[in-house]
Amino acid sequence: MQCLLRAIELYSKAVDRLWSNVRLLMHVVRRVLLVPVVKRFGRILQVIVNTIEVDARIGVRLGRRDVFAALS
Repeated sequence: MQCLLRAIELYSKAVDRLWSNVRLLMHVVRRVLLVPVVKRFGRILQVIVNTIEVDARIGVRLGRRDVFAALS
């Protein structure tokens, strides 16, 4: 019985460590890859998002002339 409890305890610790590593990996990927990409291409991404919002009639925050002016 003690052997079974020990196995469950070790399994639980291994799963906790695995999730900790996954969270750390997600943090590193977000910090290293996503943030610089958004900073570098933020202006382009903002124009694309605003264009999609205007086309989908979700919200008219930018007029079409403003979008084309921002692209040029």
